[in-house]
Amino acid sequence: MCRFGDKFVVSLSFRFVPLAKKRPHWLVYCAVVSIALLSIFISNGEFVSVYLTPAESSKQTIELHRNVVVKPELTQATALNKHPVSHGADHYCNMDGFIKKQQQRAKHLQSMLSAEFKQTQHVFSVNSGPTVILSVYYTQLSELALDMIIERLSMVHDMYSQLLPNSQGKTVTLNLIVLSDRTQYEDYTSRYGFDPRTSQGVFFHGSNSAFVEFKNDKQVIKTAIHEAIHAMNLRLIGLTPRWLNEGMAQLFSSIEMQNGELVFAVEKKALSLESHDIYSLLASESQWESIDTNKLYYSGWSWLRFMMGDEQGAKTMAHLLRLESSNPCNVLSADETYQLLQGAFPTFEQAFYDWQQRLDRSAQ
Repeated sequence: MCRFGDKFVVSLSFRFVPLAKKRPHWLVYCAVVSIALLSIFISNGEFVSVYLTPAESSKQTIELHRNVVVKPELTQATALNKHPVSHGADHYCNMDGFIKKQQQRAKHLQSMLSAEFKQTQHVFSVNSGPTVILSVYYTQLSELALDMIIERLSMVHDMYSQLLPNSQGKTVTLNLIVLSDRTQYEDYTSRYGFDPRTSQGVFFHGSNSAFVEFKNDKQVIKTAIHEAIHAMNLRLIGLTPRWLNEGMAQLFSSIEMQNGELVFAVEKKALSLESHDIYSLLASESQWESIDTNKLYYSGWSWLRFMMGDEQGAKTMAHLLRLESSNPCNVLSADETYQLLQGAFPTFEQAFYDWQQRLDRSAQ
């Protein structure tokens, strides 16, 4: 969810329409003013990614808790033939300036936390992947929950290192603020112009900071990892289509280690949901705030879960992420993504439906 003050810009434009009809030069003036204001909002505004509360039945994220084994072997994406893709821009987006602004805003945010907050920091680093610096601020968080957040984020870090080999040398700095109750969560998040009423977690891209409401250990672990994924996607991939960004957050926030194997947990009742077909999901960017978000979250999870559990699908996933990350200021269109999937994995749609039927049978 992105908020750039769009309502203000629209209302400003419409307010001058009658006058513009009488004085044509006003129309040009209004257009220039609107564009200028929009530029200001984009440069100073906050991108917001929200983890919604289960109480919102039409907008809730899916709790995924039945174990499904993940194949841990991921081969390099370079083994795939590169499909021609147009990024819509010839220049490479340099994020250094944006990162500096993030750091400045993060310092301001930290200065607003009360003295009761404790702080701990953990660094995730491997030779073949990015460095993730996690700073956790909290007033109420059990040692077990903190250890589980670190353990699961370490698993996610390993997966990203394999999926995005070009992320080596990059650094992700994430500030995770765990609020002890609903009152504290609403107090702190509302200070940034965010309406927290239907959420239990939110990630502010502008300061690379995530606020998470504490309800219980299980919930806070999952929500914290979900928001951390958004921070990693922003830094390591760049602008990301909503289905991919939320799908990855849903998928990797349920990662666990069982009997020496990485698994993604899925709740049995979730398997009764129907997934969108792949093209409808790819073309859903403008629909996340207007249709059944519940189904969109599940669809993003299910297509990515299928791909990560299939050898050819995992290669295709790595290829997709490599292309998305090649220009952080642009995203592949629905057509480009579909062509990429078809080119790298021609039978992926039928393979997905076969996999889905196997899950349905196992859930009965």
